[in-house]
Amino acid sequence: MRAFRSSRLGTVAVLAFWLALPGNTSLAAAQRPADATRASGSRSPWTREVTIAWAGIPLRKALDDLGRSQQVGIVLDRRIDPDRLLKLGFTGAPLGDALHAIATAADGQESELGDVGYIGPVERATQLRTLSALLHDRLAKMPPARRRAWLASAPLRWPELATPRQVLEQLATDGAIVLKGADQLPHDLWPALTTPPLPLVDRLLLVAIQFDRALEIAADGRGATLVPITQPVVLERSYPTGNDPQAQLEQWSDLVPDAELRLAGQHIVVRARLEDHERLDAAVAAARQSRSTEPRPRRSPRGRPDDVLAKTRIDSFTVEGKPLDLVLETLGKRLNLTIELDRDAIEAAGINLQRLVSLKLERATVDELLAATLRSAGLVHERAGRTVHVRPGAAAEPTRP
Repeated sequence: MRAFRSSRLGTVAVLAFWLALPGNTSLAAAQRPADATRASGSRSPWTREVTIAWAGIPLRKALDDLGRSQQVGIVLDRRIDPDRLLKLGFTGAPLGDALHAIATAADGQESELGDVGYIGPVERATQLRTLSALLHDRLAKMPPARRRAWLASAPLRWPELATPRQVLEQLATDGAIVLKGADQLPHDLWPALTTPPLPLVDRLLLVAIQFDRALEIAADGRGATLVPITQPVVLERSYPTGNDPQAQLEQWSDLVPDAELRLAGQHIVVRARLEDHERLDAAVAAARQSRSTEPRPRRSPRGRPDDVLAKTRIDSFTVEGKPLDLVLETLGKRLNLTIELDRDAIEAAGINLQRLVSLKLERATVDELLAATLRSAGLVHERAGRTVHVRPGAAAEPTRP
């Protein structure tokens, strides 16, 4: 596709008012395929229902109206024609499905990072979230002081007629990092943009991907280089197997046919896009939920259900400067726990699940490990078998990461 310059570039700014549009058609043919639909919390804007009636409206104006009404940002890749006329209408459709329909009509595909949507060439849109996850995984291994700069959240913003080189250099300056390779990008002039906040690493990625570039973060975390996107763009993760590893491998191969899976001892190693891993995570969660509804376990002579975890001790557990939600996710996977967070109560208490956790325990029970992990954030847990409910403690007060 050819690139568009100056006012022909399509990036959507964000304002805050509701634009009611009449319409009575449905979105029956515009829903996203299963692998493109993300499991989102109730506060995700992409699950919000929208009603649209467009008849011959230019793509950029359509996205501008949608961004304003829904208080989201929508970045239109420089290779997508912003003047393409759209004729679409639907009533009560999820915003994510609406974005998918718009992207399809523009011969592109959509993706989302937080409250910011992206419409671009199919190949790049399908890689965006995985590229972001790879960068976040790399940052998780870095010292907290360096990681904070990359994860600092702010709007993606630039003025009218800014060049991509200026945009990238300003982002690097704001993050106090050294960015190499921006001078090799072709000249372009972009319309003004403001989006909801995103981590610095994702703001840089949303600009770089429009030039088929990704970020290679330096080992010391003090800088990065824009590098060509290489294939394949995949995440490698390991999952514990059940009683029949081969059957589970075959079932998962059908569930994520584009992924690469192999058995490694008592684990299945999966190389796949982030969306495929999310489908597997959902399958694991559903299996756990199914097990939780099975008949109650046999009772011990004392009249209480046998609790294997109560007798289990962890020889050694060490974590240094990792986000709390990542630590809980890791514990859930390694100990085969279903961890349920009371997010409404946690948010009301002002507790940030991104706060960093450092901990070292030896010969601790599962409950002791959970209690120690949650204590610094003012959280407590209640465990019933392998289901753990996490909520603020009675004395929890608003905390900062």
